[in-house]
Amino acid sequence: MEPPTVVPTYNREVLFVLRCLGALVRQPGPDVPPPDPDEVASLDWDWIARAAHEQAVVGFVWHLLKERGILPQVPPAAAAEMEVLAFQYAVIHSIRCQQLEEILRLFEDRRLPAMPFKGSALARGIYRDLPYRRMGDIDLFVREADRPAVCDALRSASFARPYFHMKNRWHASIFREIDMPLDSDGRESFLKPGWDLDVHVAPRYRVSGESVRIDVDPLWTRASRTAGSTAELDPADHAALLLLHAADLNDPHLAQMLDLAMITERHTISRQVLWGRLPGGLKDGTRAVLGQFMDSTDELRAGGPFSPASLEIFGLFFSRSRRIQRAADPSAPPRFRTVWSQLRGPRAKALFVAGYLLPERRYYAGCGVIEAYAQHWSGLAHRLGCVFARRPGSRQ
Repeated sequence: MEPPTVVPTYNREVLFVLRCLGALVRQPGPDVPPPDPDEVASLDWDWIARAAHEQAVVGFVWHLLKERGILPQVPPAAAAEMEVLAFQYAVIHSIRCQQLEEILRLFEDRRLPAMPFKGSALARGIYRDLPYRRMGDIDLFVREADRPAVCDALRSASFARPYFHMKNRWHASIFREIDMPLDSDGRESFLKPGWDLDVHVAPRYRVSGESVRIDVDPLWTRASRTAGSTAELDPADHAALLLLHAADLNDPHLAQMLDLAMITERHTISRQVLWGRLPGGLKDGTRAVLGQFMDSTDELRAGGPFSPASLEIFGLFFSRSRRIQRAADPSAPPRFRTVWSQLRGPRAKALFVAGYLLPERRYYAGCGVIEAYAQHWSGLAHRLGCVFARRPGSRQ
């Protein structure tokens, strides 16, 4: 693994945040001695508040400081900022949990099996009494055979498929009607105002340059039925998925490592069990990276000390220029050509082309007309270059 491009500047602050999360993971348990008051006074609390928010763990840090009686030692401005953010996290947490229950009822009415995971499942389980897990969207597993029925159910509830080319009303009108292909990571997204839902069918992760595909049949077999058609992931399977999600480093946040530490601690999942739930045949480089993430998780669960290798892993999250390993699966067809083949008739294709050539200025907020068109056409040229570069027989 390459070293992070930027070494964290505030090492003491990073270690303090990690120790806070480690203490949170071990609750309930032996009390952890509070930090020395002189240490608390010497920390850069403005940086801690901003970094913890960026890493989606500010609510957890605020909660632990409050529970341990450390909050009065924190400068009032930073303490107030963390409290406001923690309250916002709790409100969003509550909203997402209510939305999840509504979606599960929708699927239950149609006898469609669904299995929450990531934040959606953790919010109903290990974070039930810690409502500070930031959730931008709701993640669900559905069966491949149920995918058309799931799409119909969500459309009936006013959900629509987004698309990364949807820059105006022309494309929006088309993509509501056609059956969109799966994203490169084996999921589909559905949106409506205030709602963001990711439906996962065959998840894929990108770790150390290797595309890791998940066999979902054993996940469904080992899952437990909670109510009606709703299933609950086996904790060890869930931990394996969280490990791959963290090591994927796609939009990384420290909350991903906290999720992994919490579920392995609460369910006493050993490394041996975790390795057994990962896909077989992984390359040596991928196994080495996953092993490093396991080591870092174990040290987080223990609250330290943190080895240089683990600090390097955590540095990937705290670095301002975060390293993203994930790349599109080279075996997947370009989305442009896949969607084009599903357009029926000249009118649909004309609208599709118009969507590329005639952007709506409001999509490029803050840009003037010329800047908006220049930015749009520059992106279009890049996209077309990617499409033609990946034609069969073309050079990579």
